[in-house]
Amino acid sequence: LTEDQRDDVCCRYQKLTQVFITQHWKELTEYQRDRVCISQKLTQPFISNHWKELTKYQRNYVCLYQELTTSFKKQLINGNISKVQGFIPTKTMRYIDMDFEEF
Repeated sequence: LTEDQRDDVCCRYQKLTQVFITQHWKELTEYQRDRVCISQKLTQPFISNHWKELTKYQRNYVCLYQELTTSFKKQLINGNISKVQGFIPTKTMRYIDMDFEEF
């Protein structure tokens, strides 16, 4: 995919699986990561694992757009991320798992 197509996939047109996001996280640009933090559903374990590497803006997006519980937000902000429990998303959505290389 072109960079623009990847931006679109990460941002608004597709709901990506957590497995897909995790698999490709390191390959994403900062802009694409920003968009994932805003528009994709991220699990608490994923957020916990990547919290320290997120930019200030990405952390803000996670807190604003991920519908986190107040206690989980406090744990993140206070740096107590090792105490985080697993999370099962409450919303059911249709996710598409795709490989950028297949296009």
